Amino acid sequence: MTPALSSALAEMKADWDVLKGRLGFNNPDAYGTTVSLRRENFRVVPGSDGDNAWKDILQRSRVPDLLADQDVQRYCLQIDNAAAYLSRASC
Repeated sequence: MTPALSSALAEMKADWDVLKGRLGFNNPDAYGTTVSLRRENFRVVPGSDGDNAWKDILQRSRVPDLLADQDVQRYCLQIDNAAAYLSRASC
C-alpha cells in the first residue's frame, strides 16, 4: 500500500525545513560573502582569460565513478547508486 499524498508532502516539507537553513535560504549572509573555487582555491584569472585553465582543471578532476570516492561516501548526504534506486522504485 502506498502512502497518501499528504504524508509524502508533509515529509518533503519537513526535509525542506531542515535543509533551507543549511543552504542559507532563511539565513542570509549580512556580509555578502561568496566563495569561488576558481579564483580562491585554484587562482584562475576571472573572465575569458582564465577559461581554458579552468576547463583543464575541471577535466583533470573528473573521476570514472563518483560513488567510489571515499570522501564522497563519507561526507555527502544521501548519495546513492541511481540504478539501485530505480530498481527499488519499480517494485
